[in-house]
Amino acid sequence: MHMFSFHLLMGKLTFFFLSSLLLLHPEARQADLPIPIDPKEIFTSSNAVKIVETLPLYVADQKQVSFYNYEKQQWFTYLYPKFPLAQREIPTAYFTENPDGSYMLKVDYYIPCTDNCEVAGGEGDIDFTPPRAAFTRERWHFELTTGQFTPFETICGDYARAIKGEGEWVVATSNSKLYLCNTETGQSSKPLPAIEGVSAPAILRYPALSADGHKLAFTFYYLTSVWVYDFQQNKLIPLGSMSTSAIFTPLDYPVIDWIDNERIVIEGATNNYGGDEYYLYAADASVEDNLELFYHRFVPYLSKLTNPTRFMWIGDSLEAESPEATPDQTQECTFHEFNPLTKKDMAYQIADVCSQGLIITDGSNDRLTLNYPHESNTPQSIIRFNRKTGFHQEIPVENLLGLGEVSPDGHYVVVSIDQGQQDFQVAVLDLQTNMRLKPFYPTPKQYNYVEWIGNHTFRQSLGEPNSTNLYSISNSGVSVQSGDFSYASGGASPDKRFLLYASNHGTIDILNIDTFQSMTIAQIPNGITIGAVWGSDGLINISASQGDYDAKTLGRWRVKFNG
Repeated sequence: MHMFSFHLLMGKLTFFFLSSLLLLHPEARQADLPIPIDPKEIFTSSNAVKIVETLPLYVADQKQVSFYNYEKQQWFTYLYPKFPLAQREIPTAYFTENPDGSYMLKVDYYIPCTDNCEVAGGEGDIDFTPPRAAFTRERWHFELTTGQFTPFETICGDYARAIKGEGEWVVATSNSKLYLCNTETGQSSKPLPAIEGVSAPAILRYPALSADGHKLAFTFYYLTSVWVYDFQQNKLIPLGSMSTSAIFTPLDYPVIDWIDNERIVIEGATNNYGGDEYYLYAADASVEDNLELFYHRFVPYLSKLTNPTRFMWIGDSLEAESPEATPDQTQECTFHEFNPLTKKDMAYQIADVCSQGLIITDGSNDRLTLNYPHESNTPQSIIRFNRKTGFHQEIPVENLLGLGEVSPDGHYVVVSIDQGQQDFQVAVLDLQTNMRLKPFYPTPKQYNYVEWIGNHTFRQSLGEPNSTNLYSISNSGVSVQSGDFSYASGGASPDKRFLLYASNHGTIDILNIDTFQSMTIAQIPNGITIGAVWGSDGLINISASQGDYDAKTLGRWRVKFNG
């Protein structure tokens, strides 16, 4: 789910994570706790929705959590336990509600930067302090019926065992020796040799375990070296260093991936003042100091292909002398597929195709791209092509300006038609007939972003509050409705038949996507924020809160829509 909001004249609607933490002033008193809202102020229509469950209402800060008892109409406050590590490290507490309805207090510790905090970089000397590292060291169960906090089992020294899916590979300490350890599974290494710049506690950066579980590849924050630990041989293998011009790290978002159980590739990019640089490294996981840089370019980015593993780009070959070199006309539209196992680069060209294109999600694996005449900035047609089968089809579209998104079933694609001056038209192209559907809708040229909701409906943001066009495709063509249909994963029902949205008259409505008919399910009181998320079980989770930066939750419910 994603976070987004609707701003209204009388209030606002915010889709959000229900398990998020609400922070109040550290010295919160009973007087600071909110007065719960009566659901009758929100759910004014008895026919639209039915309250299935009133969820617990709580407020948490760095020292305590308070729960509201609806039966006694009173808040009860529970102080957190003492944090054992707080004397030497900086704790930050997060009180969260788990998916199963239980509660957990998680404590992260932040280690201030003390050594080597300033570096020189760029064109002049720049003082740069790296962010402090965060480590989850403690977890506590909270039982509401007793008001008791119970610590999780410890693992990897003094770490709390992580819940499923949240484990981290860390550098832990035992008898003054460093070792690798997973805070969920407990898998650990033998004591490590000294690594310059590494001390406990530390988190491995983007660790990747081989498919057989025998080897772990990893890097550390602010270090350029890459290591593999062999759990069978109890051996730490230094593969080499990723040397680039980036500050601290060679890659802003490196991805370490295993091709098989013996070879790794590292792909990613880093942002410098000259633009994004893209990289591809490869190494044999059992051989020291064999990390090799195969690809280094400012553009274009790499895409990964499978069976076998390959990396594709369009432009210069690997033998180009400089990453800054501008490819000539004969090279800029050349596809390259590099196999890191064989170290071979297969180059080829596709007529009129100079991009990887949009994939058509109909199972054909065909792609769409714009066809630009030589030395022209205006596309004259759409090319449908397939690299594997060699399929190539030109689709003429008059006054074509750009491509939008393909529908989830691959049946339609949104295109923009140039109207000249400031406007263009949004149109839909049927990819089965290559015919445009009518009517077409004018819209400001700078807002060409669309997002599909199901196979026959898409929205288009116009860049203004409460300003979104919603388009629906039927046998009679394309129809449109304007309003605030800002959409995220929580806004549409699981079957994609209904859409939650904020109307322009201060209500939460549900739109039937098939009929374009709306029904009001809740009022938005003045000064109140309403949160709504459509759950996978078909129920809607709704909350009411007050305030922006120090929001106080006033109520939470699960409701059933009677549409």
